[in-house]
Amino acid sequence: MKGQEVKDCLLAHLFAYGALARSGRLTKDWVSGKSSSYIKEFTSALISLATKKRYLQEPTVLVMLDLVERLPDEALLSHVLEAPGLREWFEGATEAGNPDALLLAIKMREKMSVDSKVFSKLLPYPYSPSRLFAVDHLPSLANCLKESTFCQPRVHSVWPVLVNNLLPDVVLQDIDLASGLNSIKKHKKNRKCSSSEEDIEKNLQYFCEVIVEGSLLLS
Repeated sequence: MKGQEVKDCLLAHLFAYGALARSGRLTKDWVSGKSSSYIKEFTSALISLATKKRYLQEPTVLVMLDLVERLPDEALLSHVLEAPGLREWFEGATEAGNPDALLLAIKMREKMSVDSKVFSKLLPYPYSPSRLFAVDHLPSLANCLKESTFCQPRVHSVWPVLVNNLLPDVVLQDIDLASGLNSIKKHKKNRKCSSSEEDIEKNLQYFCEVIVEGSLLLS
């Protein structure tokens, strides 16, 4: 097969995998104790598909995130993270510049709330949102974020996740369609003290200096 035929075949695989992930079948099999090995095989197949073409990476990871949200933490730890090819994919992400691996790592870590060395090239160990934006860790994310511009003019899915971690108590709302102005409201829920605001301000400064000014604007 060549050209359009190859693309059609790959997209057919993507749609089929997406349908299977969203069907909940793998989750039901896990809960009932049947064929849990399928989770490893399915995860490995997704990683293999993601490596075939650049345009397949992000949608394939979004399919995987659908599966991650449906599986219990035990299945993620013992099957998804142990799937053939996944560890190597994460380990090569910083050098290759893989924003989709970064997205998957952050979302899986948030879901499990358990540290794993599988993410250690992308996420600080032990993990915390604040440490993700530490000045000594940010350079390891630079290549991933530079490559996220591949999908322009659309914003890559990793950016809303990063912003949500960088500015956890800030939301944009009440867009004034007439004036085009946004009003910003700060959530007061779970606010501890001014030190947390200082941490956010510090992390934002580091992010702007290291990632925006030191990497994105120079690329």
